[in-house]
Amino acid sequence: MVIQEVFVGPPADGLNPNLTPDQRAQYVMLRMTSSGQTVVTGTVIRVEDRNGAILGNFGQFTASVTTGGGVGCAYPACPAIVMGTQAAKNLFSFAFDKIVDGQVGRVALPAEGGRACFMDATGGQLYDCVAWGNFSCTAANCPAGPN
Repeated sequence: MVIQEVFVGPPADGLNPNLTPDQRAQYVMLRMTSSGQTVVTGTVIRVEDRNGAILGNFGQFTASVTTGGGVGCAYPACPAIVMGTQAAKNLFSFAFDKIVDGQVGRVALPAEGGRACFMDATGGQLYDCVAWGNFSCTAANCPAGPN
C-alpha cells in the first residue's frame, strides 16, 4: 500500500492558528497496490515537520476496511483508503474510511511542509512516506541520512 495523496487543507486553515487539529480540513489517501489489501487495523499515519522531526500521528485505523481490490488489480486501479477529519469529509464528495477527530494525541499535517508515513502502530515497520512543501530531512529518523 502506498500514500497517494495528502491534503493539508485550504489556505485559510493554515493561516488560522486558532483551529484545532480536528477543525482543519485534512486527509491522507492510501492506495492499494494489489488485491485484498484490507487489513489496516492498528496502522498509523505518522507526521513529521519540514525537518523530519516526528510530531505525532495524524490518525490510527481502528478497524480494517471491507472493500479490497479485485483479483489482479494493479496500482493505480486498486481501491483507495481515506483517513481524514470531519471538516475534510464535509468539503468533498468521496467516501472516507476513517474519521480521526478526537483521537488522543492526534496532530495536524503541517501546511508549510512535512512528511506523512504509513506504518505499523509500533513504529517498527515503515510502509511508505510522502513529503510536501519545504521538506528537507535533517532529523535522525531519515532512513538515508539528511537529504
